[in-house]
Amino acid sequence: MNFASGTLLNVCSYPSQQPNSAPSDCVFAPNSGFLTIIKNATPSDATNFVFAPSRAATDGRTSFTIQGSGNISLIGYSTATPLNLSEVVPTGWKLDSASCTTQAGSSTGTTTATGLNGIAIQIGLTTTCTFNNRALRDVTVTKLVAGANAPAGATFTITVNCGAGPLTVTATIAAGGTVTVAGVPVGSTCKVTEDALVPATDWTVTLPADLTVTTAGPNTGTVTNTYIAGRDVTATKLVTGAAAPAGATFTITVNCGAGPLTVTATIAAGGTITIAGVPVGATCKVTETPPGPDWTVTLPADITVTAAGPNTATVTNTYVAVPTVVLGKTRGFWGNRVGNSILSAAAPSPFPLSLGGALEKVDVLNLGASNIYLRGNGCTIDTTACKNTRVQRGTVETLLAQTLALTYNVRYVSGYNGQTVAGLGCAVDPVLTSLGLSASSTVDQVRIAANALINGLHLPATTQAQGGAMNAVLGCLNREA
Repeated sequence: MNFASGTLLNVCSYPSQQPNSAPSDCVFAPNSGFLTIIKNATPSDATNFVFAPSRAATDGRTSFTIQGSGNISLIGYSTATPLNLSEVVPTGWKLDSASCTTQAGSSTGTTTATGLNGIAIQIGLTTTCTFNNRALRDVTVTKLVAGANAPAGATFTITVNCGAGPLTVTATIAAGGTVTVAGVPVGSTCKVTEDALVPATDWTVTLPADLTVTTAGPNTGTVTNTYIAGRDVTATKLVTGAAAPAGATFTITVNCGAGPLTVTATIAAGGTITIAGVPVGATCKVTETPPGPDWTVTLPADITVTAAGPNTATVTNTYVAVPTVVLGKTRGFWGNRVGNSILSAAAPSPFPLSLGGALEKVDVLNLGASNIYLRGNGCTIDTTACKNTRVQRGTVETLLAQTLALTYNVRYVSGYNGQTVAGLGCAVDPVLTSLGLSASSTVDQVRIAANALINGLHLPATTQAQGGAMNAVLGCLNREA
């Protein structure tokens, strides 16, 4: 034998030129060669790998078993026909590759899914076939969602790439969901990615490092998405209406959810209420504490928070109050029956008013000097001080003063003329009935009735009673009582 090259020079000496040669002299069968099987297993454990040749060896064997990594050497095979060799791949393992080379280093055989076909066996030479196997493991990635106010049911699209074909899996999952790639060979590298979120500004993502699949495992990873922001929702106060009082305030509630997502505040015209970090998709309802009868309120529709925004709303209050509800009170200013105390020397014309008749008749060109209290005017009108030259008032004096005040209101206070006695809260029966009035009578109808009563009121008992009743109604209408 040539030990340097490992070539068996004399496979069999029979027949030979020696007369005493015999078949028993053969080391191996005539015209045969050798097969060596090498198994590389990752990991090398107690797993048995069985190899099935297409024909029996010269010693009759029809299969070969290697446990873990190892080899079987110098299996005798005839060279008559090529040899096929396949592996029975164990469950949980993958045949990564198989190859055969002749002793001269040339490749031989055609690769199949489980081994090689057409392997050449040469006389006196060794053909070596190598099989590389790796164990298979499952790789699992779990979705974790963090962050206050993270929207329930949010989903995320994750890809776990451990190789081609079925070793790459993409799935859309919610918090707590998993993506599993089954049967990944040990030693493989798996990369985890996630599709961009919409809106991306609301989330951060923490991806795991690339996973190197090991025998012991656990071969798992976690993708964490943290909800870091929502959207600001802002409600603005708008105040409209002539004569709307400056500085009026309104209590508004913006409800976008529990806890800090609901805010109540009292604001004036132009003020705002803002809630920060409201999740996209949330619904915000805006309400207002009733501001009173002087106002109407227009609330916005519910706000559905969007990524693009603007997520704003306006609450509009319109001042609609009839000024009669804030009328001041008359005072006993009637100095004499000709009414000199209510005249202004600088009174412009036109608009003469006539109250009563005969001795009680008064013609007034301008009421700016009358001492009728109106909110904001104090006891002066047109800078002329109120006069009160009579200490005591009788029924007639009071009736004249109250009727004058009512006439002023009817003529000069916007919206007052059409008001009804009932609407102003002065419908008191049987007082109205005794005066020939009703709850539906207007303030102008009361004024006409008061003037008629003045014309005939000269202190008889019957009309005195009516005068007192009328004073009660007028006092209410003029906010005297």
